[in-house]
Amino acid sequence: MLKAELETQYYVYPSWIEVSYKWEDLPWLMAHPLESGYIDTKTDWKKLGYPEEIAPCSFIDGPAGGGIVVADRVPRFWLPAAILSREANLCLPNSIINWLEVVQFKVNYIEPFDNPLLYYFEDKPRPKLYICSFSPENVESDPDSVYWVVNYKKGRKEITGLNEVPTWAKSFGLSVTRLPECPQLLREETSDWFRNPENEFAWYQVQDSKPLAGLAFAIVMYIGLHLRKVAGSRMRSMHLLSGIEGKPNMRKHWARR
Repeated sequence: MLKAELETQYYVYPSWIEVSYKWEDLPWLMAHPLESGYIDTKTDWKKLGYPEEIAPCSFIDGPAGGGIVVADRVPRFWLPAAILSREANLCLPNSIINWLEVVQFKVNYIEPFDNPLLYYFEDKPRPKLYICSFSPENVESDPDSVYWVVNYKKGRKEITGLNEVPTWAKSFGLSVTRLPECPQLLREETSDWFRNPENEFAWYQVQDSKPLAGLAFAIVMYIGLHLRKVAGSRMRSMHLLSGIEGKPNMRKHWARR
C-alpha cells in the first residue's frame, strides 16, 4: 500500500529539458533564491505571503540527467519554486487534474515555455518537448505489490527503451522486472483498462519501493518522460498500479486512449 503524502511536493526535472538553470546548480540556487539571479529582488516577497526563512529541499539524481526535487513540509508559498517556474510551467499530468480530491500527493513536472512568439522575437529555437500521459491507479486485487505499465502504439516492433527501464530504475534504488504479460492477479480487475487494439502494453513489477505514493509517482514520471524521448512518439503513457491511499483510478475512464 502506497501512503498519501500531503506535506511533500515533488518536482520532476526531465532528462531532456533545456533551461538555463542546470540540474547540478539547483541545490545552491534553490537554497539561495534571492541571490540566484532568477528572482526579482525588488519585490516584497514577504508581503506576498512568502516566509523569510527558506525551507530546504533535497535532490534525487536521475539516471540520464535531471532528477527529482523533493520539497518536504514546505509552505504554500515557497520562493525556490519561483526559480523553476521562471522559464517553465510546473505541470500536472492531464489525467489527474479532475481527480485532485483523491490524488493525495503533489507531483509536477517541469515543461519549458513553448510560446512561438517568444522564440521568434528572441531568435531562439523552440524547445523540444517529449510529453506523454501518466496516471496513478489503485488496485484492490494485489494492493501490496507495485506495478508499472507502459502504453505504446502498435508497430512492426516494440518501442526502443522498454528493456532499459529496469536499469534506469536502479538509480532510484528499485529492483524492476519486466513481465511477459499482465499478472494473473490483476487480469480481471484491469481487463477494461488496457483494451485499445491499436496499443501494446509492457508490464513491470517493482520491488524495494518505499511506501510513499508521491515518490513512487514522481519516479514513474521521470522514467516515462525519459522513455518518451528514447522511444519517440509511439510512446503514449505510463501508469503506476498498486494499492494507493485515496484510491485514485482514472484509467477505466480513458481506457480507449
